[in-house]
Amino acid sequence: IPNPFSLSGNYTLNLDTPISATGNWTITSGSALSHNVNYNSETYKLNLTLNGNLTINSGGAINVDGMGFTGGQGPGTSATYWDGASYGGRGGDKFADYTVGPTYGSVTNPTSLGSGGYYTAGGGAIIISSTGTVTVNGTISANGVSNYFNGGAGGTVNITAATLAGSGTIRANGGVAHEGGCGGGGRIAIIQTTGTSWTPTIQAFGGYATYNGPVGAAGTIYLKDANDAAGAGELIIDNNDVAASYNALTE
Repeated sequence: IPNPFSLSGNYTLNLDTPISATGNWTITSGSALSHNVNYNSETYKLNLTLNGNLTINSGGAINVDGMGFTGGQGPGTSATYWDGASYGGRGGDKFADYTVGPTYGSVTNPTSLGSGGYYTAGGGAIIISSTGTVTVNGTISANGVSNYFNGGAGGTVNITAATLAGSGTIRANGGVAHEGGCGGGGRIAIIQTTGTSWTPTIQAFGGYATYNGPVGAAGTIYLKDANDAAGAGELIIDNNDVAASYNALTE
């Protein structure tokens, strides 16, 4: 891997196995890091350990939308095609009959893929450890897939860095549905070892209905900075001021 490394030219580079590298990495506008699509097991995740800085320019991305468990797969998938999938938050329960899959995974150190709805894939997993600054002016995204009948659950974003900077977006939102249940939000954990400010927008919303489908529950966002004592931090559960549907919980 070149040192420094710059991804440019409107390319998407899949990192399907854990990568350790030295030097500064830059993702330029139109380019993205990702991982391959999964099926019924956690085969592929983007796992990058970087001795250096990571910069995502405006228009650049780390994007694993829909790269989690495929449709009908994962521990949080539903027993019916009308319900949304779960991960950090439960999916929308179309008929309030408790057929929605359970939540799972860690709040403070998430690594799991988002589960798929009956027809939709969940979000993938992004795990980054950097000794320097992670600057997000583009997007880091692990959203679930949207569909008429149901939404996939959001996936994982797990970042440890000296500092976090930028004005972009970090998200793991559930997929949107039109008639059926929307996907639950994923799980985000960000730890700053020396930094104390939080400038990017951070979201783990449950999917919202475009017509009358039940809304998914919010996922979890765990933030820890240099001011927090060992084992401490802030837990955020935010569904963008939208009430989740019956039996859609965040756990």
